[in-house]
Amino acid sequence: MLSPNCDIVNVLRNAHLIAVKLKLSDFDQWIQYKLNGYPNKESCPEYRKDSYSSIL
Repeated sequence: MLSPNCDIVNVLRNAHLIAVKLKLSDFDQWIQYKLNGYPNKESCPEYRKDSYSSIL
């Protein structure tokens, strides 16, 4: 069980390792976007586009 005080970055890094090992490329791509950001507005999901434009 995860602690409520756990660091989300470490959780995502562990999820990345699992996704690579299980060859879950779509899930790993999502994890990479969460860790590193979206490369452009077009790759951003709809729910993120409003916040994306505010950081540009």
